[in-house]
Amino acid sequence: MTSQLLASELANLIQESKRKHNDLRQAAEKSLEELKNLRASSEAQIADGLSQRPAFVNPFIIACGTRNVKFTGIAIVCLQRLIVVRALPRARLSQVLEALQQATSAGLDVQLKILQALPALLSNYADDVRGELLVTALNVCFILQSSKNAIVNHTSAATLQQLVVSVFDKVVAEDIGEVPLSDGPIPLRPAAMDAYRIFNDICLLTEVKRPEYLRFSGLPQTFGLELIESVLTNHSAIFISHREQSHILQSRVMPFLIAALRSKANFATSVRLVRVLYTLLRRHLPILPAESADALDILTQLLDQDTTLWRRALCMEVFRGIFADPPLLRRIFMLYDAQEGQKNILKNLAATFVRVSTEKPSVIGLGHQSTIPVANPYSASATNDQVMLEAGVTGIISGSVTSDAHNTGISTHWSTMRVPCIDQLDKTDAPGVPESYVYSLTLACITSLSEGLAKFILPLTVPSDGRRKRTKQEPGRDSPAPQPEEGLERTQSFKKNPVPVNPLTLDSHPLFPEVKVCAAIIEECWPAILATCSTFLYAALDSEYYHGLVRAFQKFAHVAGLLQLTTPRDAFLTTLGKAAVPPNVLSACLNAGPRPAGTATTPTESTAVSLLSNARGLLSVDNLVSPTSEKPRQQSMDVSAGCLNTRNLLCLRALLNLGIALGPTLEPSSWGIVLETLQQADYVMYASGRAAGRTPLAAKGPDPIAEQEASTLLNGFAGEVRAVETAAQRLFESTVDWPNGEFVSFVNAVCDLLDRKPERDGTGSRAHSPPPTPVMRTPTTPTVPHAGGGGGHKRVMSISSATTTSNAAATAASTQENQFALAKLGDLASINLERLLTYDPSESGFAPLVDELISVLAHPAHALQVRARAAETLVRVLLEQAQAVTSQGEDVRGVIQGRVVGALGDAVAALLNPNRETSGMSGVSVDVEMQRILLEGVRSLVEGTVTFFWAISDFLSKRSQSMSITAGMMGGEGDESLEKLAADPTEEGSVAALWMLLLLRLTSVATDQRLELRNSAVQTLMRIMSAYGESLSPEAWSICMRSVIYSLLSSVEQELRSLDGEDKKGLDEWKETAIVVIQGVADLFSAYLGMLTAHDSFSSIWADLIGHFTALLDLHVLDINAAVFSALRDVLNRCVDHPVSQLCLDLAWKLWSRSIPAPDIQDDKSADNQKSLLVWVETLLSLYTLTPTSFPVARVQRMLSLLLESVIRATPAPYSSDIEYVTPLQGKVIEVFRVVRTDGAEVPGAVIRQVAEFVSLAFSSLDKPVDKKRTYVALAKESMGILAGLMVQHAREEAVFSGGAFAAGLRSLVTPVKLKYQFPVVPKSTAPWKVATESSLSVLEAALPFLCSAEGNEGLPRQRVQEIWEIVVALANGIVDADVSAAAPGTDIAADQEFDIAAFKRLRKLIIPSLGGEIVLEETRRAYCEGLFWRSIIHALTPAEDEMLSSKRQGETGVGLDVLAALCEPRHGRTIDPAPTHRPKVAEVCLGELFSLVSGCPETPHFSTGDSSNETGSHSTEDEESSPLRARLAKAAAPYLLIRCALTLRAYVSDQPLRGARMPQPLSQRRELAWILRKLADLRSEAGAIPDLKNVDCEGGKHLLRLYPLLVGVISVAGAAGDMGRGAWGSGNVANGYGESIGELAGRCLGKVGGEFGI
Repeated sequence: MTSQLLASELANLIQESKRKHNDLRQAAEKSLEELKNLRASSEAQIADGLSQRPAFVNPFIIACGTRNVKFTGIAIVCLQRLIVVRALPRARLSQVLEALQQATSAGLDVQLKILQALPALLSNYADDVRGELLVTALNVCFILQSSKNAIVNHTSAATLQQLVVSVFDKVVAEDIGEVPLSDGPIPLRPAAMDAYRIFNDICLLTEVKRPEYLRFSGLPQTFGLELIESVLTNHSAIFISHREQSHILQSRVMPFLIAALRSKANFATSVRLVRVLYTLLRRHLPILPAESADALDILTQLLDQDTTLWRRALCMEVFRGIFADPPLLRRIFMLYDAQEGQKNILKNLAATFVRVSTEKPSVIGLGHQSTIPVANPYSASATNDQVMLEAGVTGIISGSVTSDAHNTGISTHWSTMRVPCIDQLDKTDAPGVPESYVYSLTLACITSLSEGLAKFILPLTVPSDGRRKRTKQEPGRDSPAPQPEEGLERTQSFKKNPVPVNPLTLDSHPLFPEVKVCAAIIEECWPAILATCSTFLYAALDSEYYHGLVRAFQKFAHVAGLLQLTTPRDAFLTTLGKAAVPPNVLSACLNAGPRPAGTATTPTESTAVSLLSNARGLLSVDNLVSPTSEKPRQQSMDVSAGCLNTRNLLCLRALLNLGIALGPTLEPSSWGIVLETLQQADYVMYASGRAAGRTPLAAKGPDPIAEQEASTLLNGFAGEVRAVETAAQRLFESTVDWPNGEFVSFVNAVCDLLDRKPERDGTGSRAHSPPPTPVMRTPTTPTVPHAGGGGGHKRVMSISSATTTSNAAATAASTQENQFALAKLGDLASINLERLLTYDPSESGFAPLVDELISVLAHPAHALQVRARAAETLVRVLLEQAQAVTSQGEDVRGVIQGRVVGALGDAVAALLNPNRETSGMSGVSVDVEMQRILLEGVRSLVEGTVTFFWAISDFLSKRSQSMSITAGMMGGEGDESLEKLAADPTEEGSVAALWMLLLLRLTSVATDQRLELRNSAVQTLMRIMSAYGESLSPEAWSICMRSVIYSLLSSVEQELRSLDGEDKKGLDEWKETAIVVIQGVADLFSAYLGMLTAHDSFSSIWADLIGHFTALLDLHVLDINAAVFSALRDVLNRCVDHPVSQLCLDLAWKLWSRSIPAPDIQDDKSADNQKSLLVWVETLLSLYTLTPTSFPVARVQRMLSLLLESVIRATPAPYSSDIEYVTPLQGKVIEVFRVVRTDGAEVPGAVIRQVAEFVSLAFSSLDKPVDKKRTYVALAKESMGILAGLMVQHAREEAVFSGGAFAAGLRSLVTPVKLKYQFPVVPKSTAPWKVATESSLSVLEAALPFLCSAEGNEGLPRQRVQEIWEIVVALANGIVDADVSAAAPGTDIAADQEFDIAAFKRLRKLIIPSLGGEIVLEETRRAYCEGLFWRSIIHALTPAEDEMLSSKRQGETGVGLDVLAALCEPRHGRTIDPAPTHRPKVAEVCLGELFSLVSGCPETPHFSTGDSSNETGSHSTEDEESSPLRARLAKAAAPYLLIRCALTLRAYVSDQPLRGARMPQPLSQRRELAWILRKLADLRSEAGAIPDLKNVDCEGGKHLLRLYPLLVGVISVAGAAGDMGRGAWGSGNVANGYGESIGELAGRCLGKVGGEFGI
């Protein structure tokens, strides 16, 4: 392609230069000839060939020198192509560049082609283009850059920038592998020399000086600065590694920049100056230390002193970038501020921030509290105009942004610029800068400084063994939460030391110098940073800026705290606390006095309404006034003056998060700031009625955005309260992880919150009353100076010192703050309960906490509510400790219990101190109230901690090895005798009497009205008796059972009877207690039954136990019933090892057989009696194993009837059904049936009848909707197997047959067989009718031989035998019958058909020929044959035939031969062929059975091959065929067989003529007809089966004579249809429709008739 292009252009050049420029034409012709002589074919070969022919470029060089536009255009195209493909001869590069320079005066296309060729030239010929050639190439760009055409100007500028960068690229490539330069003159390689000369000349041109190397002048200063920035950005490393380049920066670039900034250049130049300076500061600060200091100082001065807004914005944008780069900021501080004699760059800049933030208070909306910024209503379009101006839209006329009408505050809507000034390179004039833009940049610098410090310091504070992977911030969390909560996982207990590491102690850490720098930054700059942040805290900021400011504030304080810089930390905490609870808000609450009557509560209710008084939740916002409730938008500025707003709560949350994060690193003074702020907030919320304060606007005027933001903050007040609640809760819960020393300091800080009254003479609560135990001490509260100044033990709230406050308001305020402090002390004790139990009181904080509570409750100067709260808190703390050690060892439990009792004693002693002063009768009444609270605590301690009884029992048992308890001890009424005996330790039984008194007292506690107390007492009582039962004699056990256990049972029974039926809660609680008592009694009986039976009074003890159980059952409570029978079951199971008398077992039977333990549940559908009934049946099993050889029949009948009733009345189990599996109750009932003995008289029959009822349960209510939870299907299937086993076991017992039990059992099995598919429940396992079929056959196989024997016929009632045969026939008909239309989807009809055929064959072997016996009713045999007839019909009958046969079926005599005569008459033919039945094989078997019965054959013929030798019984004999049994069967079956055959023959005679000669009969009909004709021909009927015809003597063919008219008709129709020979049917299997023709088969039948007549 290159050769073609060059050839074409050379030809054009030759053509255009014919008239003039002969030298150009000749050179072009010569070059064209050289091009044609090239033998190369590829591009690379062509380029290589042309590069070796220096004369080839002559025409192009000459053409450029002609100054002809046409010649120059052709030449530039060709030169560009040669440069691109590297075909330019290297020796001619100088002349080519000169030609390009000459062509710069040509047109636009040529100039653009030149600019396109230059980058390729420097890239493809990098080794050659250097020195003068490089200067020439750059001069070409400089010439074109001065073009007035904007396209050429911009393109040449970009090309020049690209060429300059490529020069430095070559320097980088040249430096690879070079060694460092030595001192002295610097030898430079060629590329480095070119770069030095070019960059130096660019700097000179930018300074408007004459270049030393480049042959060009007049470079625009802005473009020169852009070139310098491009080189510095792309090759910053070269200026560090090449000393000559850094020398240029030091000697030319930096001085020029500083001078230009001082000269206050225009906007376009200033932007580029600042960009170059920012690049140097970021990348070349180490090589320009002095120059950078001057530059930073100039920027700071411009920010501080310059009045031009855009110039100050440029300076702030540079500082924003510096602050956003924490390593750069630290490097600047190390180079300057940290070095003696250097300028304080960062410190001065921070001070400048202070001056900037306060210079125009009206712009930022500075006031006495934070407000919402408001837009200027008279310049609503200012923002939109500003956006359009920044977008480059001209023609916008807008007012000055710095006019008097300005926006108030800092907002993202008008305080930001979409494109920063430093990035607006396309602007020549300064854009409009928002007046608050500088302030928003100041906030950005503060935020970046805090974040940079936090990100660097926080990871270093994590202990080396506790570092964890940082977790993600919680979603939706917009508060300035401290960072360590994200990076550290909370430790699980105070035993692990969670104190963060101070990075200043990590001397060996590689980052330790950087840590010291961070600490120095904070120490040097914190006053300025604090002043700046404080200013903005009270300015007008929108939510985004305010949240960012609070977050930065918190992070700065957090880092200062972690570095243990206490002064800046406390200063920031103080400022944040004042922002959380402004002084004006607190003063307004104090001056307002008590709350109005409509919303106020009494001082005693302050704990309920206080914001932060809840023990664990700490906050309560249920009744907060939201904008949508009672006072939607009526909270004016006056109302909100005494309320906290959302921003106040945000600061409070930040303060609490700092407390959580810094935790154990804070001193008591710092904790005073945090806790007192929390206390003040609590009081403000209490005094304001929990009303939400509305954040005010910065100015008046209609501003919808500001109004919306204020409403949003007001709506979020409740959510912010919940966030503060969570933070406060986490703060107190985090104390559980602290070491003991830090925790004690925190406790002291909380104690300092109390308003400590001046001590009166002799009023010291504990100083004059030393504690009786050595673990208590008097707290020494340290003096805690206020962080903000002033002394005293604590920062005094205005609550107690305001002179303008009324006495009532001051009292209420003081009460509220004390309530708050007491609540926090109680919370600390509950949260750190394990700490208080584990360590010594002085180490764990228990001593100072309890001392403070006692001091408050005993001080008469405090209000009643405060003293009561202190007493209640003390009691709660002590009770929690007492309850917590109940499961501990004896030693630990004793120490803690002693400490608790000692603390209560100290509190009482403090109140009874004779040196205390009281305020008259009112003071005495208050003391009495305090004593009442303390004594109530003592009572709860004794009653609630029932383990004291256990301790006493241990003590008594150690004093006596055996408890000699006798009946003489219990003499008299009441406990007087025991008390008298126990009072005399010299008596022998004093210890036993004490032990009995202990049990009796514990019994009285066991009937207390408090559920937990009495249940604990019962369990303790049972444990005591169980633990020391071995030491009791049988007599002692007898006495204990009557005096203690049965007394307890009687008390529980009495309480249950006295309960009102409406008191459901009371019933549930006492029911729970009763269950505990019953189970305990059962455990005692089971464990010590041997001891009890050894005493003579055991029978009466047993009777009393059964009596108590009976009384409990009479309550008709399901759970109590279950507990009673569970107890009886356990005791009976124990009787296997310790036998009891039959009388005891009879009492147990009497209790069990009273009724089922399940009240009527019709009114209570939710009651579940499964558990009660289950243990009831389990009790029966246990009782049954203890009975003698058998149960009497009466008991068996009662037992079985109750079991049936229990199964029926049992509630269905939730989320389950009894289709596939039996329920637990049903399973137990089945287990009873399996173990019950049937060796007694009449017992087998009773059991069989009862089990039959269980089988029938599932099939007895089909007319009702199916209950999927209670179907009894699985129970019925299990019962079928049990029933079959029982009937087989007793199949030869006459009592079972004569009593009707066998018939009842068999009938229950036949019912599911008859239903089959009509049963609506379809299990996934075996269907019930199949199980019933198998069970029935197994029963009949065992029973029919006996039934048909002489013994059975003679010994059994005739009526019972006939009833059984009726059931057997019903079974046979049920087997072959099936309503397929009712089958469930997915039923395998074919498999079920095979099952029924096999079952029918098994049954036929059993009943044939016995069914023909004389004892069997004729109606029974007829029912059997009729069932076979109807099930043998393969194709549906016509409606007339069906009606005729159905009417005869309903008659008493059944179907007779008179119907046959009617069937021999022709009927109307059918054109629609009926489909065969769904069970054709069953129909075939039934039809074959009819033939077998008539012929007397013992086997059932069926459809098979044409061989008839196997279709009848081959082993039947003449005697069998003529036996009376078979004769009766043949006589009953003959009418049905003849009618069945007649129906098929008649259908053929009537329907086939309508089909015509060419349409064959349907295969199934033809197969049926052929089989019947063949069987008719082969049949030799029983002699007496069919009555003789008049005047006709026939032996075995009477059936043919009866069917003669139809056979003749068949012959006639077959002849007409052409079905007289084998023909198309051929030969083969009849079952497949082949074999003899219909005419031939009918002819055989007629031949048999002729044979009967001797023809």
